[in-house]
Amino acid sequence: MPHEPTGAPPGPTPRLRATPLARALARAHGIDLAALAGSGPGRLVVARDVRARIISPERRVPAPALAPDAASTPSATRSHSTGAGVVEATAPRETIARPEPFTGAAIPVATVTLEFDAGPALARIAALGEEFARQGLPLHLGIYVAAAVVKLLPAHPRLNASWLGDALALRRRVRLAMADIAPEGLRWQVIPDAGDLSLRGLARALAGPPDTGAATFALVSLARGTGWWSAPPPLPGTVAALILGAPERRVVVVGGGLGLRSLATLTLSYDARACDQRQALEFLETLRTHLEEREPI
Repeated sequence: MPHEPTGAPPGPTPRLRATPLARALARAHGIDLAALAGSGPGRLVVARDVRARIISPERRVPAPALAPDAASTPSATRSHSTGAGVVEATAPRETIARPEPFTGAAIPVATVTLEFDAGPALARIAALGEEFARQGLPLHLGIYVAAAVVKLLPAHPRLNASWLGDALALRRRVRLAMADIAPEGLRWQVIPDAGDLSLRGLARALAGPPDTGAATFALVSLARGTGWWSAPPPLPGTVAALILGAPERRVVVVGGGLGLRSLATLTLSYDARACDQRQALEFLETLRTHLEEREPI
């Protein structure tokens, strides 16, 4: 006699629940969302869960320089050594590392520049432009690039940093100082916790009242002007500034033929005491790849 089944057949695998920003961050950094325990309502995976995995010890970039002792740096008090030349500070979620000695009178600023095809980004902006305009939100290439930058910075902690005396604080939160071209010159605005914002969130922050204060990274957008290349130094106390040049229509070789492309420059000015050219190029090349993909930011 056939036996009755002892249990119900397994149901469909429940769909992984994650916010759009969490999915975008995970895609940008190659993180499996299924491996994360969501901290949002109903175990929803949110951006902070992905960001915690990005900056977890097994993914952290070690600092080769010596760490300061607790007595020499006030912000490093009540801290402990991680054994990798870095100490974890009790100040809000930051890491302190001592830079290489430098005795010159000026900051050693270096620059590196890459070109990228701005066509895919401009097409995406055109597709979203009407929707953003109905909501009274600005949208241009500078904001689009900013949305890509804040997703990538957690994987490049030496660029999102600030100086505390002779110690370098690697910031886990992004305070983005963004400058846009205006008739009177560059117009600056600081976006606190920019890494927690989507493309729409960044646009909403820029449309709101101006915020000022200390920044951890700067983006200078010349995209709505005529400046194709510029390399101002990082803001005082910070390590790096990214400059986005205005796109230019140029003839380039495409698959054995010629074609018109909207090319723009990405220039990173950085404090050479905090990072080297390899790290700067790695950041720019990753950013270029994200901007040239046709997937939305």
